Amino acid sequence: MEMIQKSDNLPRPGEQSADEQSSGNQAPLKVICLLSLAVLLGACTDQGQNDGSSAVTTQSLDDEPGPLVAEQDADTASSQEDATTLGNESNNQNTDQNTDNATVAANDGSAETENATNPDPATPPVTTPQPPAVAEPQQTQTPETDNTGNPANPLENQTTDTNVTFSGTALGAFVPAGAPFASTSPAPNQPVINEPVANENSPPIPTVTVAPPGFDQSSNNAPHFENLNDTVVFAGQTLRLRVIPRDADQNLPGMFTGPLPQGAQFVDNFDGTKNIEWRPLEPDVGLHTIDITAVDAVEPNYRTTRTVRIFVRLPDDLSTIVNLPPAIDQVLPHRARAGDLVTILVKGTDPNGHVPRLEILNPPSNSSFEQFPEDDNIMAFRWQTGSADEGNHTLNFRVTDARDPSMTAERSIDLTLSNPNAFIRPGPRLRTLAENRDFHIGYAMLLGWNYRPDAGIYEHTAASEYSLMTTENSLKWGQLNPEPNVWRWDAFDREMQFAHRSNQLVHGHTLVWHRQLPAWILSLPTQNVEGVMLDFISHVVSRYGAHVPLWDVVNESFEDDGTFRRSVWYNAMGEGYIEKAFRQARINSPLSRLIYNDYDVAFEGPKADAMYNLVSRLVADGVPIDGVGFQMHLDTSFDRFDSVRRNFERFADLGLEIYITELDVSQFNGIDEQRQASIYRDVLSVCLEQSACKAVQVWGLTDRYSWRRNFDPLPLDGDYNAKPAYFSLQQRLSE
Repeated sequence: MEMIQKSDNLPRPGEQSADEQSSGNQAPLKVICLLSLAVLLGACTDQGQNDGSSAVTTQSLDDEPGPLVAEQDADTASSQEDATTLGNESNNQNTDQNTDNATVAANDGSAETENATNPDPATPPVTTPQPPAVAEPQQTQTPETDNTGNPANPLENQTTDTNVTFSGTALGAFVPAGAPFASTSPAPNQPVINEPVANENSPPIPTVTVAPPGFDQSSNNAPHFENLNDTVVFAGQTLRLRVIPRDADQNLPGMFTGPLPQGAQFVDNFDGTKNIEWRPLEPDVGLHTIDITAVDAVEPNYRTTRTVRIFVRLPDDLSTIVNLPPAIDQVLPHRARAGDLVTILVKGTDPNGHVPRLEILNPPSNSSFEQFPEDDNIMAFRWQTGSADEGNHTLNFRVTDARDPSMTAERSIDLTLSNPNAFIRPGPRLRTLAENRDFHIGYAMLLGWNYRPDAGIYEHTAASEYSLMTTENSLKWGQLNPEPNVWRWDAFDREMQFAHRSNQLVHGHTLVWHRQLPAWILSLPTQNVEGVMLDFISHVVSRYGAHVPLWDVVNESFEDDGTFRRSVWYNAMGEGYIEKAFRQARINSPLSRLIYNDYDVAFEGPKADAMYNLVSRLVADGVPIDGVGFQMHLDTSFDRFDSVRRNFERFADLGLEIYITELDVSQFNGIDEQRQASIYRDVLSVCLEQSACKAVQVWGLTDRYSWRRNFDPLPLDGDYNAKPAYFSLQQRLSE
């Protein structure tokens, strides 16, 4: 079966693979569904890093973080939601218990550090407090999954159907139980990073100064810091590290920090200086680094960054560490179907790193409260509900401190169980209407959806409304391969299993991207970057092959002005990394469609022009690129549809397929659901009018789980109710 039968078969740019040559007239895409083993979800997701793009004097510098309003933050923001303890809506709600580390009085064991007024020395000393002698902690780490790179076959213990239908059309031979995903499954060739561990005697990390292109540094001295030293602090003490920016030109520099340790604050002293204030506890023992950047008062892109190391040590007398009360992470109210199995993950948190005891105070019948195997701090509440349970319920939980049973906290979780008929939307389903047009409509799958209270209605809605499933976060590098030779396949395998049950095609997102990279990738020597990138593509794509019929091979390579993003990949290989990635993906999956994906490129402009020039070169050079993905994270002010039409046409003229990959429409200026509905309809119309446009995919399922949830951007609201946007899509697909 062709993935899309709307238009004539288009030849793949470049050379055909051996498989295609031997098969005669090959359809653009052969699809084979995957059935995979359901295993427990890995709970951790590494946070992304944003590579800066300013011209540098010594080396590149990351931009300061900003609010989640730009399109490029969609993937990162959604991953942060997925990482919030698998069903808990916000982590570490210990503010309820007044555990703000920065507000502890100095007489509670303060390690207060005041910097001298000398200029920043070439080798600042480590400032060390004088508490009792320290016993170095023994730290061990157990990988979350098998680190062989070759876990148990996800196809084992599954059915052996050999012919699966999708809207009346055979998908092709189904892979039998126990068979490998692909003919080869290469072992990873990722180097093991054995960096020397920094200690108090290590030399300081050199400062880095960046300047805009063509800037004359001889006429303006770079900002700097006065005696900003590496520091040692003992767990239980309060650190106050004074940060003093200076400028030889007598101006007052601005400053900001990179990510701070949990509980730390950057406090303004209202005299041009600030303090890093933090009281580390037992879980914080080890080395922490904080990037602090001084910004020139005249030229804001002229900056100096100092990386400060904070060594947290464990005192001999553990009783000197205050024991803080436990808490329960917040779980927002949910709505589910009566009759479904409801799962709520309840997480107890202890600032001191102990495992508190959790209990449910009012368990309903047919429920259980058991240890969640992925995290000792999480208990899984499971309730097999029935029709008699319809209505509003309040579940009450208590957490008790592991060392002091008098220290407790309670939290209530509200749950509404509705009659299944309340979730029925009028009219035909979107996927049915789309399939009647030989078209696909899709959504982005929430990582860990199966551990949400509303998992039952989530699955039913996704399966009934959409024919194409995009992996929102399960395939991102930090989630999938967090350490060298450690692979966490379980989350994506589970999504693949769901897609098979639902007769959905799978869109793999994404192989090569500059964000959500694990730390070991960012610390690779330049000469190793290419090999690691190609090995990652080979390992992932070979494992799934044509079971994933559509891959985002490269994602977001351009800055807003159309210049190449100075990512870890670009810095190592130049723009050639894009061609290398596509060629490697084609080797590992000759039948999948391979696309380039980016944001702010659907309408004409310098960024769209840059992408057009790139893919034109790739096509001319025979690089195996099959299409382009246009992210469309819009708001209700958008009206550039004629520009989108013209832009799509020039890419179609290259013989490339077009996919609208990440569609949502935010209501930034108050509720305007009718305008939102109009934009959804117009976007769909542009795609349907263009024969090369194969699919429209919304970025999420409901407003509750959207990365822009505060702006209600999706066709279904947080309780699965259809909004005018849903009916506008329904109507347009019916025409």
